[in-house]
Amino acid sequence: MGTVLANEEVQEWKDKGETVERRPLRQWMLRITKYAQRLIDELEPLEWPESIKALQRNWIGRSEGAEVSFEVEGNEITVFTTRPDTLFGATYMVLAPEHPLVSTITSAPQKEAVEAYVSACASKSDMERGLDKEKTGVDTGAFAINPVNGEKIPVWIADYVMMGYGSGAIMAVPAHDTRDFEFAQKFELPILQVVQPSGDQDWQGCTDPGTAINSGFLDGLKTKDAKKKIIHWLVENRKGEKKIQFKLRDWLFSRQRYWGEPFPLLWDKETGQHSGLSESELPLLQPEMEDFKPTGDPRGPLINCTDWINYSDKLQRETNTMPQWAGSCWYYLRYCDPKNTDHFISPENEDYWGNEDGFVDFYVGGKEHAVLHLLYSRFWHKVLNDLGHLKSKEPFKKYFAPGLIMGEDGHKMSKSLGNVIDPVQIIEPNTERIPCVSTKCSWVPSTRINLGL
Repeated sequence: MGTVLANEEVQEWKDKGETVERRPLRQWMLRITKYAQRLIDELEPLEWPESIKALQRNWIGRSEGAEVSFEVEGNEITVFTTRPDTLFGATYMVLAPEHPLVSTITSAPQKEAVEAYVSACASKSDMERGLDKEKTGVDTGAFAINPVNGEKIPVWIADYVMMGYGSGAIMAVPAHDTRDFEFAQKFELPILQVVQPSGDQDWQGCTDPGTAINSGFLDGLKTKDAKKKIIHWLVENRKGEKKIQFKLRDWLFSRQRYWGEPFPLLWDKETGQHSGLSESELPLLQPEMEDFKPTGDPRGPLINCTDWINYSDKLQRETNTMPQWAGSCWYYLRYCDPKNTDHFISPENEDYWGNEDGFVDFYVGGKEHAVLHLLYSRFWHKVLNDLGHLKSKEPFKKYFAPGLIMGEDGHKMSKSLGNVIDPVQIIEPNTERIPCVSTKCSWVPSTRINLGL
């Protein structure tokens, strides 16, 4: 096929017999992570269903903890943990297969097994890796030094650890983490209890707070106090620091497609530095192409338009294009001033249609947009506000989600799944039995409605 897929599309194309693999690409990212805390804090006054607010909070995923430094074969690897009080119970370390130090620290006897595992993981999406129930991994043959007790612990790679969250490395405390516990059981790795739960609860794999044991200077402290003391010790001994982490990742804003908006950027062929087009050259449109199918080249189909790419002898254009989000994040603003050729919306029109509490008074939309369109629009709106282009800080003051429309096959209604009903057939009068696109379902309308379209 030769195109780029979203995580949720991977399995669909595998089922069609296509080979899906990960490849490193030069991409453009938007720093939505810089707005993570504001996106949480400024949710509160909005008149949105609490369930939608919770979805956004969980997607952003704020965690408080510590960043801890481990020495691994002469290299320093940092890990983020929300439970630094369990550091004495770290009996092994796990790196993401794509961690940049994997090849450096792997011992010679383990090299072949590690390379084979890394290659196998390259064909999996993050979603697949997160859903996999069966724990897999390979020992690198390297050892890390636990900073609190100086003990050597083995370093493994496993696909349940990913580069997209934290540093792509974890300290594994199998006694008090469910995934680590399952991994340690499978590969017969040490399990050391360092927290005594309250009551008669089994300590194995228990993630609840309790009292520190087998933890040196932390023994006897409740979890809350043990966290404070170990963070102070890490800072004092230059082994770590207090840290706030977010699950939210920077927003990938590149596509290798023809139909997206081209980036108005130029690259210096000699220095590799980029610069923007002048406003007089905007909007930048794609060149006309007879064949714009994917080529397999990671730079996208625009790479074939050499006349268009070569802006001058010294400069060439960017070949990545923008995703559909480039327009859908702010369309509500443009609707209010669609013919303005100088601004996306004039101050007068913004004053007329919007207000400081939220530009759109009442937005009705599907729940499936909770952590995509709604979150991206909020981020986009805040950036425009920070740049002085808007007075309001939020796009949608009040929001209502009627639910998710399902096809008769039990899946979300989608053209790609073939479980939709063509609305034109329902709108047209005197329509006979209407077959669904999918062979799995059919529809017999009970009434005929002509909307005059």
